[in-house]
Amino acid sequence: MEDDEEDAAQPEFMVRRSTLRKSESRIDDLDIRFFKSYLNDVLSDQKDLFARGTLPLQDEPADSLFNACKDGFLLARVINFAVPGSVDETKLHSKPRHVLKQAENLGIVLTAAREAGVRMSNIGPNDILTGNATVILGMIWQLIKMCQAVHNPDLQHRLNESVQLLKQKDQELEDQRRRIATLEKDLQTATSKVGDLNLHMERSETLRLEQSRKQKVELDALKTNCQTVEERNRELESMLEARDAEIRLLREQLMQATATINNSNEELSKANASVFAKDEQILELQSELARQGTMLEAKQQEHAMQIQECDTALQKMKDDHHQQQTELSVSKSDLQLNKSLSMSSFSEEDLMVRNRKLIEKNAMLIKKLLAANAEIAGRDKLEESVKQQTDSFKTALVELQSKLDAHEMPPSRALEP
Repeated sequence: MEDDEEDAAQPEFMVRRSTLRKSESRIDDLDIRFFKSYLNDVLSDQKDLFARGTLPLQDEPADSLFNACKDGFLLARVINFAVPGSVDETKLHSKPRHVLKQAENLGIVLTAAREAGVRMSNIGPNDILTGNATVILGMIWQLIKMCQAVHNPDLQHRLNESVQLLKQKDQELEDQRRRIATLEKDLQTATSKVGDLNLHMERSETLRLEQSRKQKVELDALKTNCQTVEERNRELESMLEARDAEIRLLREQLMQATATINNSNEELSKANASVFAKDEQILELQSELARQGTMLEAKQQEHAMQIQECDTALQKMKDDHHQQQTELSVSKSDLQLNKSLSMSSFSEEDLMVRNRKLIEKNAMLIKKLLAANAEIAGRDKLEESVKQQTDSFKTALVELQSKLDAHEMPPSRALEP
């Protein structure tokens, strides 16, 4: 709202190219020269500013106005001219050559300007030191309006009327520019659409001609295909007649084959009955084989136990035989001892008795040895008998297995080791 009110009160030179307008950023040299001329006229009696070299403000260079505002004295005199007594110049540094002192002076001046009624938003000393044209000219313009209101009210009133009129003209010009820009955009859009339409028509015509050419080629190919199809149909008709004859012949052969298959089925039924009978025989043979295998396993276990008993008895007999041989050797040694003693101390009768006892003892040992030999011979015969029985059982199992193999049955588990 504040910016709009300021724009409404600006004169022609500010309305045309004002830096306070948000849509423009260029400062017209004519505007700057006007500000310089006005300040030279208003402050023409400030001899100390002329002595400091601040005044008069020259047209060249263009930024001389901004440089003159850096020490704060020019802005202070303008503020005091608009609102007397606003700035206490005794608080300002008289020769602020350093930037910090210049910033202090500008801080005092900006504070006094706000108190005097100058509208400023986020404006600081740095804006003045960097020569921000928008800020400086806007502030000076507000001070000029305040000066006009104080020293020449009629001129201020006429100036405001002129500003309003110029504002309206400027708005009309802006509206015309917008309408012209809109018309130019519409013209460009229409031109683009016309170009697209022409391009589309050219592409459509090219596509239509291409389609016509393709349709003609396809029609010629279709005619050729129709002739080929007619010839193919005639060939197929002749082939169908030959195929019908073959089908009739195949039907007759099929009837004959059906009769043959029926006869084969009867024979197959008979063969199946025979196979079923053989299967029953095979099952009987398998059960017999299993029974024989069980008997063989029982016999083998029994023979194994008998052999184990015989081995135990044989070992015992061997131990007894060894003991008897030991005793016989002792008897022989005793006999020899008796013979040697008979030559010395024993009487003939004692020797006879002693020899008789030894002979009897040896006879008993000989009988035991003979009995042990007889038992060993009996064990050998028993082993031979067991071996013969085992061989006979194995032979019977082999015969049963050969019968099963003749009937193409899997081998029995009875022959597995």
